[in-house]
Amino acid sequence: MIKILVIGDLHGRMPKIHFKDFDYIFCIGDVCDDRGLRPYTIKWFSLLKKNKEKISFKQFLELELGNEEYASLIEKSISSGRNVLEKLNSFGKPVFFVPGNWDESYGSTKIKDMDQNDYTHLKSWLDSWLGRRSNKRLIQGLENVYDLQYGLYSSSEFNVLGYGLISGPENLMEGVRDAEVSEKQRAILKKFSLEIPRRLGELWKRRNKKAPSIFISHNVPYGVLDKIKDKKNHADGKHAGSTVARDFCLKKKPEICVGGHIHEYYGKKKLGKTTVVNVGFGKESQVLLDIRRKKVKVKFVPSLVEKYGNKK
Repeated sequence: MIKILVIGDLHGRMPKIHFKDFDYIFCIGDVCDDRGLRPYTIKWFSLLKKNKEKISFKQFLELELGNEEYASLIEKSISSGRNVLEKLNSFGKPVFFVPGNWDESYGSTKIKDMDQNDYTHLKSWLDSWLGRRSNKRLIQGLENVYDLQYGLYSSSEFNVLGYGLISGPENLMEGVRDAEVSEKQRAILKKFSLEIPRRLGELWKRRNKKAPSIFISHNVPYGVLDKIKDKKNHADGKHAGSTVARDFCLKKKPEICVGGHIHEYYGKKKLGKTTVVNVGFGKESQVLLDIRRKKVKVKFVPSLVEKYGNKK
């Protein structure tokens, strides 16, 4: 029997471990602290809700704070994430990590101004989602921490695939339908929109088919434990899960998909043949996976189940 401790969204908080006996640690991302930046997300959400302007959070912050103060807040955020991963590393167990949307691990882009037009806005988002590596400053030198961004670990006991960064649905081509783009630009966007599922599909082919598979997606699949419940959020009342994670689970049917990002939930729900687990938010957010042959059982923290009331 293999026991895996799965850690939820910590946002700079040191984890309080409820399960003392485990062989591996999975970290679903958002280890970096957002508390210095959170007040600005509320202002940004308000701007999006009222004016529906296309402006990235990064550009909004630079306008609000200036480059120097913005850089200082990002530095503090990364340092807090590094401290969290150092703590997880100290347990002496293998730690598989995927970056969340706060973990400064987005892919680079050649686009200078993402909000110049519809094409630059859509293409820059795609470039960011395709980042192949977690931020080195978070994981470098930590001997037990393994970067699982677009990665696969496969053994005779289990497979685990990683996909991080995503903070909302990736239904890019829906946006293209109403966008002012040329046919050439439309073709480029379509090609790159297929790159994420292509990468995940290649990983899936390499798995050990005799062992159970666990899919770590920073964001839970679209439509599963993902409805926003926040009046200050421009997406209040809407589903905000990952459409890529949903499609992957329905097509490939991994035994378990563990994710988080949507802080309102802690629990599990079936999506086709896959059990989806939202691991929750905060220093106590965690579950334990028990693997016995092809069966995977999920153990929750009772106090968190009582608090959130949505285990099922």
